[in-house]
Amino acid sequence: MTERLTDRGGPFDAGDPPRDAPLGALLREAVGTPPSDEVDWAGLASRIGIAIRASRPTPWWSYAERWQRRAVPLALAAGLIGALTIWSTPSPAPVEVATGAGAADAVSSVLAGGSSADAAGSFTRSIAGAADVGLGAPE
Repeated sequence: MTERLTDRGGPFDAGDPPRDAPLGALLREAVGTPPSDEVDWAGLASRIGIAIRASRPTPWWSYAERWQRRAVPLALAAGLIGALTIWSTPSPAPVEVATGAGAADAVSSVLAGGSSADAAGSFTRSIAGAADVGLGAPE
């Protein structure tokens, strides 16, 4: 009842694809018959196994080492261009930031006995920067 994926002929089937006789004939004509009897298959497998076991894992920085001769001058040039660009760019005009002094003045005015309407008007003028804020306000 249990059937394996390779039994169904799926994409992981271990079988070879069907042979193409005309293509095989053309290859034999161009290359010749392979000398499969003359090859030491056990020796070949042994040499491949030794080469695989002898290979050292490649460290992650070895990929960057190949680019070192090109990357260092490019990085220096990019740094110099960036520094010159920043140095030659004029600095922006300073931005005035509203301070909280208007709020403190409004609170101290109310605590000193002034009207809250006058304190609100002075606070609004300090934030808005207008000389007469109450011109368009409905009464």
